[in-house]
Amino acid sequence: IAVELGLSMSDALALAVSEINAAGGVGGVPVRVVEREEGDNEATASLATLELIELGVDAIIGPTSSTNMLATLGQAVDAGVLTCSPTATALALDSFPDNGIFIRTIASDSLQAKALASLVESSGTSSAVIVYVDDNYGRPFAQEARLAVLAEGTAVTAMVGFTASEDSIAATVDEVVATQAEVVVVI
Repeated sequence: IAVELGLSMSDALALAVSEINAAGGVGGVPVRVVEREEGDNEATASLATLELIELGVDAIIGPTSSTNMLATLGQAVDAGVLTCSPTATALALDSFPDNGIFIRTIASDSLQAKALASLVESSGTSSAVIVYVDDNYGRPFAQEARLAVLAEGTAVTAMVGFTASEDSIAATVDEVVATQAEVVVVI
């Protein structure tokens, strides 16, 4: 999926640049794209962002993951570089101190939390357990989902965080089964 996402985003960017340049560019100057690979973790995304800033880019599109965006957005804001994310949905970005130079073209997870709560409510259940990745992305999303589920009138019997280790996932499954919840919301 990540490769397909990257290709579709690259295609959209190429089309936009082509149309902008066909119309005379920005201020009469053609737009050019400078690409850097964000990698699969915060450290590589941070290095890519710093390279772009050092090159003096006018805007950054990306990184694609919410955790990488949270780790790098401060660098771009401090440098005064406009940043756009078509994919980062993290709730923490809703109130990020971005000085008005961060744009998202995708909705926040606050909307997804409401949609999840609506699905839980429509199931007719009286209780749910929420399972989430225990990190800076998962914790606030799980809390928002909990509040939304409660607002729909369903009890949340447990909040179960896990990490990406095999032991953590196995323990999480055991804990969820023990709750005997009627619905399991996985974030």
